Amino acid sequence: MQAVQTELRELSANPNIGLSITMSGPLTPEQNLTLDAWLASCMRTREFAWLQYKKNTINDINWESELAILRVYFDSG
Repeated sequence: MQAVQTELRELSANPNIGLSITMSGPLTPEQNLTLDAWLASCMRTREFAWLQYKKNTINDINWESELAILRVYFDSG
């Protein structure tokens, strides 16, 4: 939950991240760096959730919620 809140705070503090996700055409080097760093952070959070899921620390419903977030991030373009 903390990780998701951090992601949302980062998006609200830097709306260019959200705009970069939905932009068509090439990003500037700065936009690309910012977006790549933010997405890497998001992926690491989901990687940790996946590892917890594989160890049965979180259930199917929690994992599906994490997976849904990834789908939003990667299907928004």
